[in-house]
Amino acid sequence: MPNIGKRSVWLRREFPFYYAGSSLRNKSMPIERAPRDPLPVDFVPQGAATTHRIRDGDNWASVAGKFSVDAKKLIFFNFKTNHPDEVNWYLRRNVGCNVSNDGGLNWAFSSSADPGIVYIPPSVIDMEEIVVEGDTQTLMERLKKVAKTLTGNEGTRVRELLDIATRVGSPADEQLWYYNGGAVFKYIQLRTENSERKEMTTATNGSFPFDGDAGANFGRWKITPFQDVRELNAANRQSDSDLRTWLLFLDGQIQTSWLDMVRIHDVGGGTTEGLVAEFLDHVTELAKGQDHLYFVYQRH
Repeated sequence: MPNIGKRSVWLRREFPFYYAGSSLRNKSMPIERAPRDPLPVDFVPQGAATTHRIRDGDNWASVAGKFSVDAKKLIFFNFKTNHPDEVNWYLRRNVGCNVSNDGGLNWAFSSSADPGIVYIPPSVIDMEEIVVEGDTQTLMERLKKVAKTLTGNEGTRVRELLDIATRVGSPADEQLWYYNGGAVFKYIQLRTENSERKEMTTATNGSFPFDGDAGANFGRWKITPFQDVRELNAANRQSDSDLRTWLLFLDGQIQTSWLDMVRIHDVGGGTTEGLVAEFLDHVTELAKGQDHLYFVYQRH
């Protein structure tokens, strides 16, 4: 059983919604954002051991402690994300939370939530097995094994992506990133107004590299694939078939976005100006770095 007490200070700092437990009603709307590919409103995690009906005084940490599971994994098990704004979105939409206790920043557990159900992952023994099987190095070995079965340019690119992740090592591989393809497509369209581009990049005030929220329609600017697949595997161990699908999806996302940028550059005859040109130049510079994921795509 995890020692919740020793982790409480860290949890409160990094994941304040763990402790959203009071049933005081607030008029302001908590910070939330819809995921790019939302789970169904009636989503039930595969392998759920039981359910818990939340009530006044509950919070993620207390529920996790009751069932001897890790709080962060409990959240991910229910929503397939640990991003606070996305968790808030699911708390309102799937769990039916309707109160807050921190000035309206986060939804809180309460007896008034409808349906008010969170799903509990397997026992502590099973969770420990998931942690062991989801170890970064073990997962990387599995990814590389699956990648060997991929053919053509897709297989070549995927293996080179994994080579980069292996070269930088763990945990640095979790910081490898590429830009959200939907946000890139919107940003580089010549018909997009500069005012829209500036609104999409308020988190960095337009400075490179872009980060933070790109807008309600897109989610976060930076996608960290190896962190994401590690969390996915830790919450629900992925089969080799699942990993193969994920690898092809990863390559498809980066390749499509890369080709979108090439086309915009070509449409402008290499003379694209302003914010778009600056962004394309920025990505070109990123692709020169052998430890950036874009390096693979400027070669193939």
